[in-house]
Amino acid sequence: MIEAVLFDNDGTLVDSEPMYFQAAKQIFNPLLPDGVEISKAEYIQRWMLDQTGSRKLIKDYNLDVNVEDVLRAKTALCIRLIQERLQIMPGAQQLIERFYGDYPLALVSSSQREEVIAKISKFDLLKYFEIVLGEEDVERKKPYPDLWLKACEEIGVDPQNTIAIEDNPSGAISAVRAGIGKVFVHPSGFIEEKMEFPKNALLLIVLMKLPLSFEKQPILFFKMN
Repeated sequence: MIEAVLFDNDGTLVDSEPMYFQAAKQIFNPLLPDGVEISKAEYIQRWMLDQTGSRKLIKDYNLDVNVEDVLRAKTALCIRLIQERLQIMPGAQQLIERFYGDYPLALVSSSQREEVIAKISKFDLLKYFEIVLGEEDVERKKPYPDLWLKACEEIGVDPQNTIAIEDNPSGAISAVRAGIGKVFVHPSGFIEEKMEFPKNALLLIVLMKLPLSFEKQPILFFKMN
């Protein structure tokens, strides 16, 4: 029996990855060695797949900067870009509204909570979520299972009795590792190349195609190859 629905945010509910990519370039390119710039491929690998992000990049390039100052500047820039340009993913609000009231909803993100709240507040979505988790809420973010497990603990449900909706392999892998009952993947349009998802994740082509009742309707999705 499904008792809660857990959503990823970036690339799943809001189209924020282009803003994060731009912020990473604006903040880090001037700090990197001459001739080195953050490519889209490097951004996808560091921030979306490995999810090691800014701290690991600073360490890898041995940048002589105050890490916390750089992170604050990047967060401020992300929030400004979000306020100016962020768009909601097609079908996201309708899907949230379909489940609201029938299941507790949680937002489970590897971004800083301040950024997460700024993104969903732009579209008046915060009111739908019982729990909002960000990277500071756990010691290990995705692809580790900690965020999903913490969300289930705070709601008071068994992970096996929940579903997760994700857009990229790192998030889907972390949900599977957490023992989430059903993991749906709505691939982000930002990731152009083919990515490997967990084989037991279910491909979701259109957000609104997710069934309203998991007990009364069959799951009509393709297993990821």
